[in-house]
Amino acid sequence: MVLKIAMLQTLSPELRDRVLPLVPEGFVLDVTRSTDLPDLLEVIGDADYAVAFGMSVPEEALRAAKRLRLLHRWGVGVDGVPLDTCGELGVVVAKCTGSNARPVAEFAVGAMLACSRSLIVADRSTKEGQWLKKQVWMRNTMLAGRTVGLVGFGAIARKVAQLLSGFGCDVLYTKRTRLPEDEEAALGVRFAAMDAILEADIVSLHCPLNDRTRNMIGAAELDRMKPHAILVNTARGGLVDEDALATALRTGKIRAAAIDVFEREPVDADNPLLGLDNVILSPHIAANAFDNIDNEIRHWMTNIQKHSNGEAIDPQDIVG
Repeated sequence: MVLKIAMLQTLSPELRDRVLPLVPEGFVLDVTRSTDLPDLLEVIGDADYAVAFGMSVPEEALRAAKRLRLLHRWGVGVDGVPLDTCGELGVVVAKCTGSNARPVAEFAVGAMLACSRSLIVADRSTKEGQWLKKQVWMRNTMLAGRTVGLVGFGAIARKVAQLLSGFGCDVLYTKRTRLPEDEEAALGVRFAAMDAILEADIVSLHCPLNDRTRNMIGAAELDRMKPHAILVNTARGGLVDEDALATALRTGKIRAAAIDVFEREPVDADNPLLGLDNVILSPHIAANAFDNIDNEIRHWMTNIQKHSNGEAIDPQDIVG
């Protein structure tokens, strides 16, 4: 019996060329024509498995899927997945824990460097015919010796900590459950409350979006940060109050920010962060390293294959 995997988002020709050769024997991949509900209903109706990137999965689509066994995120964020409905329908929800940790971690550290060394301002001004050597020099700071606060400490944040160890940074982390002291020592990190994290030179977000974390960085938190502080968000857009951040950047309450994720994506033309020269903006690409795509695809393909064979999926990949 051939099992059907429904891809709930469209694939570019380049991505199709990477996905299709990795479909295991005994499976067929059916890609939706669009994310409009009628097309989703058509592709998922007779599917045994479904895969989605960061999109919100409509409850109606799940209820229309009469054979669906497992819904797999191509990534790690499960905001936008109606978990209660999945539980009610007996649909297992899984994610690709750690598969994009290295690309996102590299991006986050790169963003810290770009902000610290004013690379975007230097590039833009030079291309515009200016030679702002003195002005940029006076703003530049090294990453070495800085205190970096990591909010959340999953696979991505651990990779960030590992990369920062080469810069001699003092790395703090906060999460709901503190690590054992010997594990902290091995990773070269120190546990801290959120109050101490906000006093770091660089604050980097690596936590999921939920009711507890939505707008966790707002006006009050930005007010507590240092004037030379840098905020990096490669996690989820809803973690940061974008209006408050724009105000903080415009008024100099914090020095700079690097934002890869937004409350609304694609970003609205009237987003207050656009046009500011002390923020680096990117279109949710931290995880999108072309040479890591096969690793991500194999991750969810393997989990689907395991599930179909009655084998256990790694518990860290199971949601709920």
